[in-house]
Amino acid sequence: MRVLNTQNGLVTAELTDGDVRMLSQALNEVLHGPEAIEEWEFQTRMGVTREEAKNLLDSLPRESSGA
Repeated sequence: MRVLNTQNGLVTAELTDGDVRMLSQALNEVLHGPEAIEEWEFQTRMGVTREEAKNLLDSLPRESSGA
């Protein structure tokens, strides 16, 4: 990953297919895995709501174009 710009609360970054896959898998695990973080503690541990994390996961590409 390479951060290109940070301004006004937004970060522009360049991510490899592997970066996106890793982020997707990590989010999937905390949301749906066998050791998923429970609703009552999700925001405290992750710093975002479960819905925000789900929205980010849903916005990521499902398959990489280079694999």
